[in-house]
Amino acid sequence: MTDLGNRQIHLDFHTSGSIDPIASRFDADAFATRLADADVTSVNVFAKCHHGYSYYPTDVGTVHPGLSRDLLGEQLTALRRRGIKAPVYVSVLWDDLAGVLHPEWIATDRQGRLLAQPPFSGASVMTGGIGWTVMDLASGFAGYVLDQVGEICERYRPDGIWFDIVSVVPSYSPASLARMRGLGIDVTDEAAVEAHYLGIRDGFIADARAVIDEFAPGASLVVNHTVDAWLSGTTAAQTQLDVESLPTSGNAWGYTHYPVYARYARTFGRPIVGMTGRFHRSWADFGGLKTRDQLRYEIGTILAAGGGVCVGDQLDPDGELDGAVYRTIGDGFARVKALDPWLTAASPRVEAAVVAAWIHDSHDPGRRVKALSPGVTGACQILGELAVQYDVIDAGRLQPGAYRLIVIPDDATLSGPDARAIDAAVAAGAVVLTAGAAVFDAAGDAVLEGVPARSGGWSATTPVYLRTGSLADAQASELDRDYPYASYRGALTLRPLAGADSEGSVLEARFNRTWEHFTSHAHAPVSQELVGPLVCRGGRFTVLATPAFSDYALDDYWVTGELIRQTLVPLLPERLLSHDGPPWLEASLLSQEATSEHPGRDVIHLVAFQPRRISTSVPRVDRGHPLGRTTLRVTAKAPPSAVYLAPDLVPVPYVVDGSVVEITLAEVEPSTVIVVEGGRDDRA
Repeated sequence: MTDLGNRQIHLDFHTSGSIDPIASRFDADAFATRLADADVTSVNVFAKCHHGYSYYPTDVGTVHPGLSRDLLGEQLTALRRRGIKAPVYVSVLWDDLAGVLHPEWIATDRQGRLLAQPPFSGASVMTGGIGWTVMDLASGFAGYVLDQVGEICERYRPDGIWFDIVSVVPSYSPASLARMRGLGIDVTDEAAVEAHYLGIRDGFIADARAVIDEFAPGASLVVNHTVDAWLSGTTAAQTQLDVESLPTSGNAWGYTHYPVYARYARTFGRPIVGMTGRFHRSWADFGGLKTRDQLRYEIGTILAAGGGVCVGDQLDPDGELDGAVYRTIGDGFARVKALDPWLTAASPRVEAAVVAAWIHDSHDPGRRVKALSPGVTGACQILGELAVQYDVIDAGRLQPGAYRLIVIPDDATLSGPDARAIDAAVAAGAVVLTAGAAVFDAAGDAVLEGVPARSGGWSATTPVYLRTGSLADAQASELDRDYPYASYRGALTLRPLAGADSEGSVLEARFNRTWEHFTSHAHAPVSQELVGPLVCRGGRFTVLATPAFSDYALDDYWVTGELIRQTLVPLLPERLLSHDGPPWLEASLLSQEATSEHPGRDVIHLVAFQPRRISTSVPRVDRGHPLGRTTLRVTAKAPPSAVYLAPDLVPVPYVVDGSVVEITLAEVEPSTVIVVEGGRDDRA
């Protein structure tokens, strides 16, 4: 658990200077009371917003023109009286006012355009435009922000600082170009410029940590937008890792985002916090409010990955928190509070690792973001459907013996150190499932020891067709031996080595669709031209010829999912957790070591994803309904003395079969927690 507790609020207050007055209805005691009544343990309150205004009497920044009180100071005082912690929010790279006052601080893109809010535009980042002016951290702007952080820390001694929008934003302004050339950087090399600005971003975070430690020793620091490929450079400065993920926002998030990124963030040894929002859409959705069922589901998903919970809200310019919002949040937080004994110091039990692969993905102009690839997302999706307990981890950080299964997505690129780390994990007993060209170099040779094939290059046609062979014989499989299933992104020509086993076959299409030859509406049908085997097995490796993990993420074709399932399940004959429920029943396994208060115990989180059939592209889980009878099998650390539902301590029927505990539930609520408790004498 984070020092800020499991029930956090992120309170936005990005308020236009056109609104005057602001905070006219703010009452400090009523503000703190409403949060306390909702069982809030901490709330991020605001010092400086994206508009660039400050909400306290600052000597460094500019006070909002409609504010006539020390709003930040009054909030902090009232919250401290209630025992609610209050980190202070500071917007960093988005700052409209700083751009007006110091245009020389504005970042410039590679085409020489200022990353400034366009004149005569009301565009928003929510619609893909430049909604805020973006600043250059290599300019005097960084010192301006650090001076304000020092002022806040010295004056208020806050519980922490919460930075927003601290991304890697290369700037190609004349001053920046001259500075980089002076450092010997090839400014035409985008990767070199990106690396330079990554160093500037990380240096800024380290400087901020030093300022906080000087004026407010012990205060926390959270830096939003750092859970990406560059996270390792910031973890030393951060107290917890927040995963911002508003699933109904319709942009880069969605309901698959948090479970994947949380399982990456949690491998860095810091507490993690999942941030959703109370909004129907996304940030600043005044009047938008989730149902209690929807928020319970999202909270359940956050807890299942081992995260603390943060719910985003936005304070009305008049300064009054909305009662309906906090009754809804309070309903969810009451359950989290009741579950606290089973959340504290609970750590994930894992058996599989998905090797992280990254792509550049910037849905905000100017900001460089390295997002997890479609292959990673597809791998995580199928592991979740199978209840396999997994982390997402950079290959170079793998430790021998930590995982029984390593999944290498088809779009991964392995460096020399990555390959050596995977080789060491395999030598320690791990098995590997991979797909496509991930483990082969340009010459077709494997970059890992023990791979049972070479690569003969990519197929000549797209798509290709798959005949599944004996994979179709598995129990409960709908795969048909004789049907040529389309694989829409082609396949690798696998050339098995001596002693390797192969299954299925990959066939070319009759031809690629071009202006010279095409047939019907889409791609050409199957030919009899063989590409190679579909699956190659040997030693501790299983290789799929298709880019199966990316295919599953991008196409959601059941055939791809079944192909992965049939090759993956035999690699983990004794899984930590399994169930006979539908694939959209998400099951996670955490454990707590024995203490003086309780024996060692496993904690199973079940979360039932139940969207309605709708006409919009964003799914909503706003009505929960129990599932019917469900049986789970969990490999327990010790013979159980009790199995029950938390937090109500309702006993659950179970039988023990060796190290496996079989649990039967008459029904499963949309968010259910089951505790498998060890022997009563198993206490610290």
